Amino acid sequence: MKSLILASFLTIFISPLLQAENSMKIHQEISLNSWFYSSDAKGTGFRDLTPVAPVGGNLEITLGAQRLNAVATALETWKRYLHVQQGLGVFVKFDKTACSSKQGILAHAGPWSEYRNFEQAPLKETFYPIALANELSGRQISEAPEIMVSFNLMLGTKNCLSDVVWYYGLDEKIPKGTISFYQVALHEIGRGLGFSANIRVNESLAADGG
Repeated sequence: MKSLILASFLTIFISPLLQAENSMKIHQEISLNSWFYSSDAKGTGFRDLTPVAPVGGNLEITLGAQRLNAVATALETWKRYLHVQQGLGVFVKFDKTACSSKQGILAHAGPWSEYRNFEQAPLKETFYPIALANELSGRQISEAPEIMVSFNLMLGTKNCLSDVVWYYGLDEKIPKGTISFYQVALHEIGRGLGFSANIRVNESLAADGG
């Protein structure tokens, strides 16, 4: 039996349920029906209180807040185009991801979970990413987040793409030697919503590499 699985990337996170238990809601609600959670330690990642100047339309004044605002803006872009009706919870964090001075992973993401055979499911024995399952069923199937995204904390350090740094502006005027955090978040949230195809046939799994 063939089952279509949309964007199953749970394996790239270590014990995601354990991380959820140890995470905290870092903003009750940035926009309508959107919530953000993080397991970053206080003073790091999305909870970094380092003062920064507003940049490229991102008016937040701490590093962690600018990062969160960029992710929230990316999420709102997707919600606007997809006409999302159900609430969306996003688990975000920074990880020390291994890389070299010439290549590395900027971020990775996926749905928090997948469901099949729920009420209103268009196809039987077919897995749907939780955000899509919620929309199809017209309700929140689970209280857990719908999307999880991890960004590379090592970017710009000595042994990890040392010639580039994150740019936290929300515009397209991206300075040379920087990578748009907003654009990377936009790409990864798409994965978390299910825009990535995996196919399991006879227990083997083939995934796209985009």
